[in-house]
Amino acid sequence: MAFYLKLALKLSLCFIFTIKSLTVSMWGGNKLVQNKERLKLIKLYFL
Repeated sequence: MAFYLKLALKLSLCFIFTIKSLTVSMWGGNKLVQNKERLKLIKLYFL
C-alpha cells in the first residue's frame, strides 16, 4: 500500500514539475531556470 502511495506521489510531483517547466519555457524563461527545472525532473524520474 505504502509503495503505491509513494509512486502516486512521485508521479504527481513529476506531473507538476513538467507543467511548471513547460510554463517556464513558454514564457521564454531564463535559460538557467529551465536547466534547473530539467535537472529536477530528471532526478525525480530516476530516483
